[in-house]
Amino acid sequence: ARLHIPVKVIGFTADQGSHDVTHYHYMHWLNTRDERIALMNINARSNNFDGYSIRYATRVLKDRKEKHKLFIIISDGQPACYYYHSGKSGKTVI
Repeated sequence: ARLHIPVKVIGFTADQGSHDVTHYHYMHWLNTRDERIALMNINARSNNFDGYSIRYATRVLKDRKEKHKLFIIISDGQPACYYYHSGKSGKTVI
């Protein structure tokens, strides 16, 4: 039997041409073969604004109806974007 587990994969980067965060939606809950193949296009980009992107992903998950949800974040652990080095709070909302 095949499980149909909805999966969302989001990547993020910051400071590419501006101080905004860009989110890349690689999988859109369908967990299709084409979406899984698209994961091969993920690559490192620029800086990361972890705090903002974690809040963004939390809002995306909050809108789902499933009772049990799992949130996994993979990061280099080094917050490195304009807002972290400008003296502004990591809680800055863009």
